[in-house]
Amino acid sequence: MSNTEKLFNQCLINLLDTKIKYINQYNLYLNTQNYERYTRKLFSSYLPFPMMYNQPLKYYKQAQEQVKLLGLGKSSGGFFNLMTNEQQEEEVAQTEIFNDEISDDEDEDGKVAAISSLHEKQLLKKSKTKQVLQESKNSMRCLILINNYINEIVKLYKERNPDSGKEFGFIFGDNSVPSSSEVLFYAYIYCLTNDVLPDRFIYNYLHQKRGTIVEFIDNVTNDFNDTIDEESIRDPIDDEIPNLINEVKIWANWAISNAAQ
Repeated sequence: MSNTEKLFNQCLINLLDTKIKYINQYNLYLNTQNYERYTRKLFSSYLPFPMMYNQPLKYYKQAQEQVKLLGLGKSSGGFFNLMTNEQQEEEVAQTEIFNDEISDDEDEDGKVAAISSLHEKQLLKKSKTKQVLQESKNSMRCLILINNYINEIVKLYKERNPDSGKEFGFIFGDNSVPSSSEVLFYAYIYCLTNDVLPDRFIYNYLHQKRGTIVEFIDNVTNDFNDTIDEESIRDPIDDEIPNLINEVKIWANWAISNAAQ
């Protein structure tokens, strides 16, 4: 790659790591269906107790902060919601209809007290409605953002390959080997459109609006997977194994190194 191509490549990596990465974080951790029915179960499959519980919470909280950079948020009454009431109110759409239909039972302090079992059921229903509306709003924003970012990448491809006659392909080099930024882009799109995710709103949108690009990425990814030598992949051994003992060792070594400094 030339120096100019290296600069473009680094800029593209920066775009992916500060934009599309956070959309992927939202899709895996803050989308309720995907998190509860897929992502969290992965930790249970690969990590022993108690790491199967604290690791997903760690990544969930991290994703919660990261997606705010893209204007994405979550309003939820679940166990993993650690926001204050004031923060939740800021994230709910403040429209006249929304407030009239959903927030009419709140007192002057913004708190709601159930006065009967029927009233409590109504409050729970409204709370779920708030969550659904917030997730719908975030999902729409995800689609708008991912479409804009893909537009920028397609624009770069056409600028670098004006005579290709294709909608999309390899951006740099001899059009046979992808750059590091392209591999990262393929990985994010492959993850966002993975058909194992319960909520496939991004999958459906990109296959409908960006079918050619998704197909190209799938083909390249499958070609790469075919070249992998599975015999060269081994199971973790000794200190590499994720378990409580090794976790304690890591934190102990970290504490010792900090104390020495």
